Amino acid sequence: MWSVNQNLASIGVGNLEKVVKSGEIYILTNGTRLNKLKVESGGFLWIGMGEMFVGELQLEAGSMVDFSNPGYSTILHVGQNVIWRANVDLTGINPNKIRDKMFDIAEGFKMIYHESNPLFIEGAWAGTIYAPKAKLVLGQANKTIYGRFVGNGISVHQYAKLNAVRWIPKRESNIVYLNKGE
Repeated sequence: MWSVNQNLASIGVGNLEKVVKSGEIYILTNGTRLNKLKVESGGFLWIGMGEMFVGELQLEAGSMVDFSNPGYSTILHVGQNVIWRANVDLTGINPNKIRDKMFDIAEGFKMIYHESNPLFIEGAWAGTIYAPKAKLVLGQANKTIYGRFVGNGISVHQYAKLNAVRWIPKRESNIVYLNKGE
């Protein structure tokens, strides 16, 4: 039998709150700290690369999520509660390439959940969830899930299909141009 370290450090998020209403776009960037982030139906959350910190996360049904650089390291720390009912924006994606996009996202996105309240993933999900103190409930509404999951108990709903995808973010590369003779 194996065990997981459950001693996650508390995260400082400040007291800023953001509500993304229908028709609005909010960009979550490296270093962002929000006490609460709510994306209402019709709202759009664009997630950049880096590490972000949110106390309470609420993505309502009908909201959309996308990533600026799918596959590159994106870590979202959540300190209290999570409601994830969002869909991933697949606008313009060839239906034969949807699985590829979800795998790209899953390889670079990780949510670290610092609380013990149950964590429900009801919308589209691609990524790793590390929630050693919380019970995970997956696949209630969206039946195809991509990623890896660590929790204090995991329930997968009937007919849900899990696609195991490791968290292996792509590396950023620096390109150096040298002038001839240097």
